[in-house]
Amino acid sequence: MPCGPGATYHQCALFEPHGLAGHLYWKSIAPFHAGIFGGMARNITGAAESSRT
Repeated sequence: MPCGPGATYHQCALFEPHGLAGHLYWKSIAPFHAGIFGGMARNITGAAESSRT
């Protein structure tokens, strides 16, 4: 696993909705994922960068 300048962070989340309720839930929260996962990735990479120093 590369570490240091040029290292890459990958994040993946899976959700497989089942039935109508699962699909309705997914449709209702999908718009918020970009902000939630984007913020989580920034926090993780920020913590990793600060722990290197």
